[in-house]
Amino acid sequence: METYKPKFTFHGFRYIEISGVDTAPALGDVQGILLSSVPEITGMFECGNPLVNKLVSNVSYSQRCNFISIPTDCPQRNERMGWTGDTHVFCRAATYQSQIKNFYLRNLQAMKDLQEENGRLPNIAPFGGGFGGITYESAMILMCWELYQQYGDFSVVAYQRLLCKNRPSFCKNGAACLLCSMIRSFANRILIFYYRN
Repeated sequence: METYKPKFTFHGFRYIEISGVDTAPALGDVQGILLSSVPEITGMFECGNPLVNKLVSNVSYSQRCNFISIPTDCPQRNERMGWTGDTHVFCRAATYQSQIKNFYLRNLQAMKDLQEENGRLPNIAPFGGGFGGITYESAMILMCWELYQQYGDFSVVAYQRLLCKNRPSFCKNGAACLLCSMIRSFANRILIFYYRN
């Protein structure tokens, strides 16, 4: 029996095809290996509807398959980029399913490292670039809020405040500037409460 395992690539898949062999391997002789930066799924949900339970299971597998070193948008293609908007949209579900605060903090640091001098935030991290616009650039700020809500860690709020420091100089529309103003105001109130107590 021979074992084949690629060392420098991985693929998300639903089906596999094995060709070039004289005898088809038995189903038990083929094994898929799950790669993930998620140590374990700790959040549980189960109900009387098997379709809903299957959906929850699929969401868990999606998280595992898309969280390999960075949160990616899709595991099945060659892209596998850390689009910040996709990362934010899934942040709350991800934090309910597993203890991944440090995984997200590392990703937030990658985003911060790519913040431009004028305050503009990246659409893709850790690579930079992208074309997601203000919704993707705001994702980093909103992720800090999600992490604070889930873990109650005041340091995330302070970090969020730093991110907004230069942001209004980049904003070209009032809604984005208002977002940063509201976040700074909220962060100030939380930090004052924290230091008083």
